[in-house]
Amino acid sequence: MATAALKFAKDAKGDNTYAPLPTTTMYKAELTNGTADSITLASAADFYTVSFVFQPGTSCWVDVTGAVAVGPSTASFVTTTARLNPASYLLPAGAVISIVTESATAQVSVAIWQGGNS
Repeated sequence: MATAALKFAKDAKGDNTYAPLPTTTMYKAELTNGTADSITLASAADFYTVSFVFQPGTSCWVDVTGAVAVGPSTASFVTTTARLNPASYLLPAGAVISIVTESATAQVSVAIWQGGNS
């Protein structure tokens, strides 16, 4: 997987800002209810910045611990390793990203950059 390096840009005032350059390492899928899918990060870099975009109005659970993502099954709080519709993560090489939806279908986009603050 050839991945663009994460770089920061300057805003109009010359301050550093989080404005990643476009990357060519992107994935997309239309997930169906209850069927998890996963992406495994390459080992070419120590860390990767991973950004998620979810179809508006859908619920997607993301697990980055190596477990298969699972949505809630009770009306009470329970411990979990999955997070609902996260914006981004800084993940180590080889991490497995598992995503599942509770919606009938959900379009998901994942963009990946090499590097980040470790």
